[in-house]
Amino acid sequence: MWPGVFLPTVVRRQQPMWGDMPARAFPTVLNPDVDAEEDMTLLTQASPHMAPPGPPPEDTEAEALEPPAPDPALLALEPPAAPDPGPPAPDPALPFPPTTQFPAAPVFPKTSPKTAFPKTAFPKTAFPKTALPKTSPKTAFPKTAFPMPKATARAGYPSGVLDLTNWSLALPVPGSKGGNKPLSINQPQLSSYQSEYFKVSADGRGVVFKAPVGGVTSKNSHYARSELREMQNGRNAAWSTTSGTHTMVVTEAITKTPTKKPHVVSAQVHGSKEAPVMIRLEGQSLLVTSYGKTVATIERGYRLGTAFTVKFVAQGGQFTVFYQNRQVARLALALNGCYFKAGCYTQSSTAKSGDKPSDYGEVVVYDLKVTHA
Repeated sequence: MWPGVFLPTVVRRQQPMWGDMPARAFPTVLNPDVDAEEDMTLLTQASPHMAPPGPPPEDTEAEALEPPAPDPALLALEPPAAPDPGPPAPDPALPFPPTTQFPAAPVFPKTSPKTAFPKTAFPKTAFPKTALPKTSPKTAFPKTAFPMPKATARAGYPSGVLDLTNWSLALPVPGSKGGNKPLSINQPQLSSYQSEYFKVSADGRGVVFKAPVGGVTSKNSHYARSELREMQNGRNAAWSTTSGTHTMVVTEAITKTPTKKPHVVSAQVHGSKEAPVMIRLEGQSLLVTSYGKTVATIERGYRLGTAFTVKFVAQGGQFTVFYQNRQVARLALALNGCYFKAGCYTQSSTAKSGDKPSDYGEVVVYDLKVTHA
């Protein structure tokens, strides 16, 4: 600015702001009630630097005056600018050179639940499929390792060891109606039945059949029995040797015989009236008999408690008997009304043999299967 010079601004047609003007600019006191043209005349007379009044400007925003050029004498008094030292020397202790700005932050890729943990981080081979195989009730416990009881089986009962679905049981005790008729146990009662004469063996692997010499007998026999009889759909089974193929496989051990007459029948095929085929132990001789006659000697020195497997096959009017997978007899018998039996049929009585009534025969059956085709 230049000393002693007053730079006015453009004055609009309005009452002047008296408080903003220097006192020396007003030689006389202005009357605020006079009109605007007289005010301007007075202001012009008071300051010779103000322009004479002219036509009033348009009622729009006034443009600002351009500032005056700087005085060269004043600029010479300002100190010279310091030279630019350039970027500072790098400090080896810092991870990156000093700068006026921080380096841009690293940009991480956007992730999703699938890309955040890629499949390669946890490969499928870490837990191979073969390590934890899927199992089903059939494959989790193979039948050979843990025999699964049938629907009617009960744990701790003979039905939990053998499939007794199509069997009935004859016992050497009086029946429910009394008298001399043996007790018969049918399904479904058989699935939860056990007694002194029909029970699970001590090792839990077989079923014990016990028939005392003095036990109750059937009307067509002089001997007591604890024996299973084949059934079919709740009725007595009856099939023909000339029609179809009928098979029974039984694994068993004869464990006790009466003292004076050590004879026990452990398995048989019965006809409508008599038994055409039997597995019979007489002393130490294990035999195949038919209608009371020996047709084959299986063992001559059988020892009590020795387990063995026999197989009966009825087909084409013939019976074929296998012992330990070896054929030992074949009989030509065309019969009807046949059925299988297994258990202990003691061949001694007090009246005929002189054995004590408490003496008994005993057979343990470990496996029993019947098929018809």
